[in-house]
Amino acid sequence: MIDQTPIATKILMFLEGFAAWALYGLFRLLPIHWCSALGAKLGRFQGAERRIVISRIQKNLLWLLPSINESDRLAISHTMIKNAGRSYYETMIVDRLLANDRVNTSPPEHIRKQLSAGKPLILVTVHLANLGDLIIASLADLLLRQYGYEVGGSPTRKMTNPWLSSLATHIRDRYLKGINGRGYDPDLKTARDFYRFLMKPRSVVLLHLDEAYDRQVHFPTFGRPIDPRGNVTKAIKLAAGTGAVIQPVYLTRESTELGFKVSWVPAFQVESNGASLNQASLMRYAQHLDELFEPRVFENLVDWAQICYLRSE
Repeated sequence: MIDQTPIATKILMFLEGFAAWALYGLFRLLPIHWCSALGAKLGRFQGAERRIVISRIQKNLLWLLPSINESDRLAISHTMIKNAGRSYYETMIVDRLLANDRVNTSPPEHIRKQLSAGKPLILVTVHLANLGDLIIASLADLLLRQYGYEVGGSPTRKMTNPWLSSLATHIRDRYLKGINGRGYDPDLKTARDFYRFLMKPRSVVLLHLDEAYDRQVHFPTFGRPIDPRGNVTKAIKLAAGTGAVIQPVYLTRESTELGFKVSWVPAFQVESNGASLNQASLMRYAQHLDELFEPRVFENLVDWAQICYLRSE
């Protein structure tokens, strides 16, 4: 297939990729708190895109928090933009954050017993205090290194910029080094792979339920109908077909000194009795997950990265 990407676009992609690789090299040398602070300062979005995202966030705040005044809304949106930049740049130092014990993954006793038993797990989460890589790396370190899980995976969309995609792969390879865990393309082959290895003990899959598709973030619902096409229903169907436990987790930023904590929400199993899950049962489990995560998102709204892609009603 002939590459029909315009030359100007290729040049912009190269320049963007070159800058990202150069910044990544710099972040191997700087103190880790400098990397985070630089992210907060420079931000994730620039120029026209930044103005669009700020406008979208302010509209979302009018929708989600209608009682706040204008000055508070502006202050919150400023914090959200700053935290989005912080978490974006922190992705480049995920392995360093782990090596410096900046993420507390310690599970409660009942979760420890579950992990020691090696039950197959479907971890479900949302993008709180991170863009995905930090919680993936932290839980891979806990389950695959500390608790002896044998295989793990998470669906990961490829970036359109090949230079950025190669950097993302390099970063992921660093924090997954030495374990049988990796990112998978979000396609039917991946669904089959996940189904196959979740039928066995000591296997784990992590799914972000608030992924963006159709130019929208559908989870949590914030009063909207549950969309049946996203990861929330995929997780439930996968659990029904394999018997794997659904374990909700989420990450919070503990302080400005780069401390994070993984919190464990009560796990549950999808009861299917070997039969196909009917639509009513599927929606009931989906509603349960929505009720679990929506309050956590509201409590940590300034650290919810997906608000940049949420579009208000």
